[in-house]
Amino acid sequence: MLEEGQDPQGSAARLAFHLHRLHASATALVHSGLVKRRDDATLILQARMTLSPTELTQLARALSVPPEQLTRDLTLAEQREWLFYRVSAANRLTVWHRAQDLWRRHDLSQRAAAEVMGYSPSHVSRALKDEPTQKQKVLSLPPAERLTRSIALPEGAAYLVEDLILDQTLDR
Repeated sequence: MLEEGQDPQGSAARLAFHLHRLHASATALVHSGLVKRRDDATLILQARMTLSPTELTQLARALSVPPEQLTRDLTLAEQREWLFYRVSAANRLTVWHRAQDLWRRHDLSQRAAAEVMGYSPSHVSRALKDEPTQKQKVLSLPPAERLTRSIALPEGAAYLVEDLILDQTLDR
């Protein structure tokens, strides 16, 4: 997640989004040989460390993608997804509890909501808890859209992050 004041269009942020899009983990970055420590890999994944062109090429090779896939500008859809993810990550429990309130109001069980979103029931159960020893589950845009579409919510996924966004908005 970006730090306060960090440019969401900057190269480190773009790289973080592309790594998120490619489902790259800290473990994958360590195995790439790019970094030796998981802490450094986490810094890259959180856009808090900038890579040199040589390091980007090495990382792309390790992930089996062209280097341009890690540095290209985000499409409008990707910008929307990245904004939703950053807001959701910064307000993880609030967003998950809003989703839970939503599916309950529409008479969906947690199991049914998990299925609609494409998650396992245990994933959703863990996401709704604040357990510092567990990996924090962030609700991303595609599952949020599947949930809000399934109940025909006019506001769409933007409802889940409404008023949590300061200066930027999601198109509905």
